[in-house]
Formats: sequence, C-alpha cells, structure tokens
Amino acid sequence: MDIQWNTESIAIEQYPDYIDVTLRQLDGSTRRLRAVWTAGCDGSHSLVREKSVITFSGAPYEHVFFVADTEATVTMTPVKSYLTTIGCST
Repeated sequence: MDIQWNTESIAIEQYPDYIDVTLRQLDGSTRRLRAVWTAGCDGSHSLVREKSVITFSGAPYEHVFFVADTEATVTMTPVKSYLTTIGCST
C-alpha cells in the first residue's frame, strides 16, 4: 500500500478493473496514479465518495477542530492521559 501524504485527489476516473486518480502535490504539480482501489478519508465532501456515488447519510458536525503538527524546542516530561466515558485519567 502506498499512502500519499500532502496530496489532494482532484480527479478520479473509474474503470471496471482499475481507477485513474489525478493528484495535486504540495508544490502544485500534478500527476496521475493507476490503482485497483482508493480510500477517501476526507469526510462528507470526499471526492472518492462523490465519484463512487455513495451518499452521505450523516449530519454535519457543528464543531470546528484544529490539528497541528508541532515540534517542541524545550525538554518536556512525557505524559499519558486517557479520556473515557467516566472522565480523564493521567
């Protein structure tokens, strides 16, 4: 399996035995990839879901979340924390 990071699927063409996917790289360049299958992990607006004519039966989620990859510049103590239905423990 080849996972494409920092890449956006901008077009998908389906054929009986394979798919052609056009990808846009982080630098703006594009390339085509042929595969037997693909996975769209981008929620209700998934290009893969749309091109596969799979309806979205869920409801929109009203909360906004931010995800960031960061790198600490100071020494930090490792901490493990677990969130369960009865609260949070460390």
